[in-house]
Amino acid sequence: DSVPGAVACARAVREEMQAAGCRVPVTALRHRPRLGAAATDPAARAAIRASLGVADGTLLVLAVGAFKPQKDHARAVEVLAALAKRRDAVLVILGGILDTVGRSELGRVLDAAVRLGITDRLRLPGFVSPIEPWLAAGDALLNVSRYEGLSIATQEALAASLPVVATDVGGQGEIGHEALALLPARSDAEEFARRLAQLPLRRVLAGNPF
Repeated sequence: DSVPGAVACARAVREEMQAAGCRVPVTALRHRPRLGAAATDPAARAAIRASLGVADGTLLVLAVGAFKPQKDHARAVEVLAALAKRRDAVLVILGGILDTVGRSELGRVLDAAVRLGITDRLRLPGFVSPIEPWLAAGDALLNVSRYEGLSIATQEALAASLPVVATDVGGQGEIGHEALALLPARSDAEEFARRLAQLPLRRVLAGNPF
């Protein structure tokens, strides 16, 4: 009763809080990320891709977030397997392990990569900072989260002119960007792969704040 109000990161989250019985006023405030120049630096792009062993003509797909059930990176690996049947592609998961659950999730990712025969297309650099050079290196962001508030990773990618293919969960639909393709949460790996396969390689790096 001593809390005068609450803040939510998206309207959808505010509605969930209210539906759950939150009895104080809830304000939805959206965070808008700011990126440094490295997010659109061709030299940074070349350096990161070289360090990963990714050729210029390979579609480099990023997934961002710690290894936890919410992010479902094992599902992203399934998308990679479906995508690799259509074009040359590599998946880079930018995230690390926070706890024992994270270790289990990493195990799921590795098991999926081995089972699907795509270990050579998967890169796991762990947590990275700053993220800007990695955004420059990528050609697209894949977000297959089971739930989200309002993904910072999605917004940062869009601000760096990266197209995003993501699940339509939480506040994702409130972003409203032409480079954001939202798919139903239950979409299969093939549908995500079809969307990614249609994307061009980035030939010109340019920021696109929104």
